[in-house]
Amino acid sequence: MKCHKTGQEKNEKARSAHIAHTAKVSCQACHSAAPYRNCFSCHLSKGATSRPDFILGLSPRDKGLVTTLRTVPVVRDTFSSVGINMENFDKVPNYWDTSPHNIRKRTERTRSCEVCHVEKKGFLTKEKLIPDGSRANDALLYSIKPIKK
Repeated sequence: MKCHKTGQEKNEKARSAHIAHTAKVSCQACHSAAPYRNCFSCHLSKGATSRPDFILGLSPRDKGLVTTLRTVPVVRDTFSSVGINMENFDKVPNYWDTSPHNIRKRTERTRSCEVCHVEKKGFLTKEKLIPDGSRANDALLYSIKPIKK
């Protein structure tokens, strides 16, 4: 928000994109330069692995905001071997909003609206959800709207 004031961008494409997306899309959703580290099996009793990924979805803290998400790889029986039963497992999601440390002015998503609105690249989908993850994950799925021309 401190990079520039909305409406004072140098070109019309940037100005109209910022006006259209203000308060609906986080800055990092468009301005993250590349995939960022996400853990995918640390707490699944399969050994720790992380890999770069780029995940967009609704913020669990603000369901009206599309943002970058980071994976929390826990499933309902993660701690069952030590006698912990997570009765409230489905109340919180496995994905939380994050601000990657790779912010750039120009990225793949700032160059072309089609990356999100046509290709739907990076968006969390049912198929990408952690197997046996929280039912609260469904509330983070966002169906991107086509570009209005």
